Amino acid sequence: MSTRATIGIMQPDKRVVCIYCYHDGYPNHLGRILANHYDTPKKIERLMRGGHLSGIEERLELCSYDHKGGEPLPAKCRPVALRNLGAFIKRVREYGHDYGYVFQDGRWHIYKSPGPLIPLEL
Repeated sequence: MSTRATIGIMQPDKRVVCIYCYHDGYPNHLGRILANHYDTPKKIERLMRGGHLSGIEERLELCSYDHKGGEPLPAKCRPVALRNLGAFIKRVREYGHDYGYVFQDGRWHIYKSPGPLIPLEL
């Protein structure tokens, strides 16, 4: 069974751009990798450029994406822009994901359904 998660980054206009991660979404894996290796907007945007993930790795080139590459990114694999943080949390709940991670104010925050969004502490 997979621990599914949504990974997002808050934009200046308060929209949240997000992708899905299918495997190992728990804080001691995905949360740790995000906090230690994808800790700036530029790094996060590069991670998200590839679309939805099967699994994440510490090095971007080792990440496995749902999209295999070689042709344009299919619409079903592209990052999704949501109107605000509330829409992000709603998406995590409705899709049955175990965790939601959102980068805002220079740090990662985690949402465990059901519950509040809290700063990620590892």
